[in-house]
Amino acid sequence: MQISSLRVRLHLASLCLLVLSVNSSAIHAQANEIPTSPQDITPLLLDNKVPDVQVVNTNDESVSLREICEGQATLLIFYRGNW
Repeated sequence: MQISSLRVRLHLASLCLLVLSVNSSAIHAQANEIPTSPQDITPLLLDNKVPDVQVVNTNDESVSLREICEGQATLLIFYRGNW
């Protein structure tokens, strides 16, 4: 049971990083400016649909983010680093 739980956590962490990198790339493609205030940032809203992206898990298998999140409450955390 613990291995399965750890595996799920690793998948979710990998997916979060992928979504973050895809999201960051899209933002930089639209504009090269860094927002100067929190009001300039458009937040993700509750009940938004998860994008149907394919990612590679730790076993080199293609996995759908939507399939992983489907049917259960899911929290994706996006960290906007400035480094």
